[in-house]
Amino acid sequence: MHFIEHSAIMKTNKNDEYILINLLNGLSDILSEEDLNLIKIWRESDDIEFNNKYETELYDTLIQRKYIMENPEEENRYKESQLAILGKNYEKRKNNIKDLGIVLTYDCNFGCSYCFESNVSSHEKDLLTQDMIDRIEEFFPDIESILLYGGEPLLEQNMDIIKYIIKKYPDKEYRIITNGYGIDKYIDILKKIKVKWLQVTLDGGKETHDKSRFLKNNRMETFDKLISNIDLAIKNNIRIKVRMNISKANYQECLELRENLKEKYPNNELLIFELQPIFQLDDESKNFLEPILYSVDEYSDNTINNSSVNFQKSIIDGKPIGLKFYNCSAETSARLIDNRGDIYSCLVSVGNRDSRVGTYYPEFKYFEKSLINRNITTIEQCKNCKFSLLCGGGCGNSKNINDEGFIGECSFFSRKLLQYSNALGYETIEEVIL
Repeated sequence: MHFIEHSAIMKTNKNDEYILINLLNGLSDILSEEDLNLIKIWRESDDIEFNNKYETELYDTLIQRKYIMENPEEENRYKESQLAILGKNYEKRKNNIKDLGIVLTYDCNFGCSYCFESNVSSHEKDLLTQDMIDRIEEFFPDIESILLYGGEPLLEQNMDIIKYIIKKYPDKEYRIITNGYGIDKYIDILKKIKVKWLQVTLDGGKETHDKSRFLKNNRMETFDKLISNIDLAIKNNIRIKVRMNISKANYQECLELRENLKEKYPNNELLIFELQPIFQLDDESKNFLEPILYSVDEYSDNTINNSSVNFQKSIIDGKPIGLKFYNCSAETSARLIDNRGDIYSCLVSVGNRDSRVGTYYPEFKYFEKSLINRNITTIEQCKNCKFSLLCGGGCGNSKNINDEGFIGECSFFSRKLLQYSNALGYETIEEVIL
């Protein structure tokens, strides 16, 4: 009998209850104190005897859910088989670029207090050229959708190049991440293309929003104009995704604003929401906010839940926690080209040239040491970490790549594990070492 090393037993704040997690397949179960003591005895015994039906059924269940295997060699083979399946899918996704982001310019008319592009200054007002757009077909021939991004994509000076992109790709599906201020200027263009959504950010009610998201040149308030433009878009059957950047200071106000907008547009499929903590927040703040924003009760009202909130989804549908070979699409199929000829794979990293994954103009090439080559087999800490298949290595932004290679972000998994236990009704946990 071999109780696998790739498991975690977490002591909870409730007497006689432990969370058992299989770190090779994502299954999780609740153990009693009696169950835990039996496992300890079985681990130390060469000749296991069962005293009753309960012990037999427990043992059989542990085998069925692969907590118990024949020997360490079988455990290693099982892990390698899981890695092989995930790795094959990883390579397929890396070479199957269906969506392309286009950073039209790094120029922006807003002066947001938390902007992660605020340090991008050189060439910020340079525009993409038609020649740059023409290169897309050569290097990304199979794209099905296009994301327009910036800076701010819907500035008036971008109109000609946007028209050129649409003329070249009239039948693609478009998504646009915009501050929303220029929607009225672009409405006639937007009505003629296939728009999946326009993402517009509102960070609370009028007073709160206007303190953090204002016009750069004169600090003019923007909330009322954005509400007007959202109305205009929905009137023209263009879906709006309302993005909210959340902190402890504004989360209650943002939740209230979401409810007010839902009441304003009842049963309207043209209004969806994306709520996420501000990227710069510390783990303590994220631990507080993420269970609220990604809660089961609000599952349908935050599009983040439909893609990346892996642990929370496992609670809802009762399926295993999904295995991860990498952290997110920035390490596989995501691609963004910018006005300098650079290629990025992460929205948060655009403009930071240390985070480029390659170039497309004037020369096309990928860099070997870049985010699209980061996964749990190339991150040194992950190779022998028992949690790696559930963690995926954590966020791979530029701080986690250096001259020595890729670095794992272990706090990501610790945070998610704590949130997972909290969602199950346990306030505190600590790992039990058998």
